[in-house]
Amino acid sequence: MSGHLTERQLRIIRSAREWVAEHGEAPSVRELAQAAGLSSPSSIAYQLKRIRERGVVVETRAAPAACAHTAGTEHQMRRGPHPDGLRVGP
Repeated sequence: MSGHLTERQLRIIRSAREWVAEHGEAPSVRELAQAAGLSSPSSIAYQLKRIRERGVVVETRAAPAACAHTAGTEHQMRRGPHPDGLRVGP
């Protein structure tokens, strides 16, 4: 890992890796906040940006509840990388 990472940033990276190992997919920002013991998704988003600036790629996914209604009862799930392009992985 390049650059100096804080203990909090290292905890976020460890939590993301553990989540992927346990669940087989990247966590949402909210799930990562909870797993890392942080109070809000916005604090995770801030830390992920700082981590990325240090050359570490951490991927997150859209929350499963992020749905859009289309044509009455149809639903489309939005899944994929975080809108900021951040990635979480082992």
